[in-house]
Amino acid sequence: MAETPPPHVSTRQPETGRLIAPQRALVATFAIAGDPISVLSRATQSMSDACTILPLTHARASHNGVDWTATALILGNASALEAGAEHLLDARPETLRRLALMTMQPGLDMLFAKHNGRAAEHNGRAAEQRMIQWIEYVSCDPAAREDYYRCQSEVSGPAMRSLWDRGLVARFMGFEEREVLYSSPGFPAWDVLHVIGMTPWQLLRFLPRMRPAFDRFAKAAGRGSRRAMFEQWCHQRTLVKLTAKQPLEVTRHASAEQECPAPPCCQEPRNNLTVRCR
Repeated sequence: MAETPPPHVSTRQPETGRLIAPQRALVATFAIAGDPISVLSRATQSMSDACTILPLTHARASHNGVDWTATALILGNASALEAGAEHLLDARPETLRRLALMTMQPGLDMLFAKHNGRAAEHNGRAAEQRMIQWIEYVSCDPAAREDYYRCQSEVSGPAMRSLWDRGLVARFMGFEEREVLYSSPGFPAWDVLHVIGMTPWQLLRFLPRMRPAFDRFAKAAGRGSRRAMFEQWCHQRTLVKLTAKQPLEVTRHASAEQECPAPPCCQEPRNNLTVRCR
């Protein structure tokens, strides 16, 4: 089942799935065993139905002895996010590792699957609907940050949108940090967050089509080839990529009555991948 935005928050453009508003997010990272919704319950009471929450759990990651296992993206208007941030900062749960305000990267706003995450039938049977989601924590070299951000809007956004338009990507969002409200000592200072989602059916068809799509837009932006651009990124950023398996309906709206949903969202994710480029 695909997500449905709150009735009074216009977050999806009909027939396209593009995010219209809000363009900002409160991003909370935790070290917990289950779903971050259980920790956010008190904070979400102050937001009512004005926000949409994307809880993403993944395998344990560590940096400088500081662990984290989940990140929640709270999408909403400025006043709702302020209220949520105030409650989280007042409560300051021991499991909180980082709290930051972020804004959507230009063009990286594919929150909802254009085709509601549904792939065409294959051999007479409906294709698998479960969406695999990857979360990328990116820390950019300050000297290269402006160029990396520009590359995201010139190449990554258009290339992924061309694939998303064809139903080969279910979700692709990018956020840039605007203000860090809290960070545990030693926690990595990442400044970009990407969330990518595909069904297994989409992933099989995405892989052989990704390279030509990125080559085309990299060349158009004067960045040579996809390979040259990716190699440059390895000098511009440190990337930690983690996998969480969650069904599309795990995304839901803030509510005082919300509780941690049933598995598989609370199960230990598989196929974890961590990549560090220096």
